[in-house]
Amino acid sequence: MYFLIPIVHNRLGAVLRVLIIILDLQIRNNTNVTYQLHVRVTDSHLVGEWLTSEPQLQRYEVYEKKHAIVPAYWGGYVRYNVLHRKVLNRQGVIIDDEYVTENQAILMYEPLLTHNL
Repeated sequence: MYFLIPIVHNRLGAVLRVLIIILDLQIRNNTNVTYQLHVRVTDSHLVGEWLTSEPQLQRYEVYEKKHAIVPAYWGGYVRYNVLHRKVLNRQGVIIDDEYVTENQAILMYEPLLTHNL
């Protein structure tokens, strides 16, 4: 979320300071196993994987189950989504589908603009 806070007024107008409030990714490892997070960005997705030297009994695939962009009363938009994860065994068979979290975010851009490529 961004807030514009005026800090100086001069003959050219107000100079603004941008205050950025972001909840960073915070990870806690409660095990005795060392993990490494690899993250990369594609043209359309943020892709990540956890690496470890210990064999794992399960693996997970996180995905967006529900998604909506909703007009808000002030003229902007709010993005909603629900994240789930598929739990797969060593053979790649889905053994569970678990709820992870829900997100709500105020969009800082016009989401319904058309692109002229």
